[in-house]
Amino acid sequence: AVPVLPPGQAHFDLTDQFGFYRLNGLLLGSYIVVAWAPGYVGEFYDDARNWTEATLVTVSSNNETGDINFGLAPTASGPYRIVGRLRRAGNNNGVANAVVYAVTAEGNVASTVTNADGSYALDELAAGSYKILATSPNAPSTYFGGSSFETASEVTLENGQSAENVEIVES
Repeated sequence: AVPVLPPGQAHFDLTDQFGFYRLNGLLLGSYIVVAWAPGYVGEFYDDARNWTEATLVTVSSNNETGDINFGLAPTASGPYRIVGRLRRAGNNNGVANAVVYAVTAEGNVASTVTNADGSYALDELAAGSYKILATSPNAPSTYFGGSSFETASEVTLENGQSAENVEIVES
């Protein structure tokens, strides 16, 4: 959960073997909640694909805020991968904890979360053409090589060739 009001540190938790989770120690305020797991397409609450579309979750008392549920779809599977880095415009600083998606005209097919240095790897992708979308708090969603799905550059995976050095510059 990423606090919006008041701003602060992100809170993380792992699900149990049944998919249940609990975020303890949250301050009163509004949060953006995102779920992600290897092999599944990440999702923001409530069925949103980026920070700006996410439904805010409000913690308004010391009681439990329940029914914040997710239904993650499995990723398309194959032998390919897209590896790159998300960085801020104007400098070389990587963007940590952003969600990066491989997107087709049919929708999101894979996702991952960036590391502390902004690096990411979208693994086990099927052959095909993808557009890469990155979304992080406090910045607009950014496509690789363009400002929208329509203008973004395609990354094509075929003939045993994965894609390396797919750098996304956050505006």
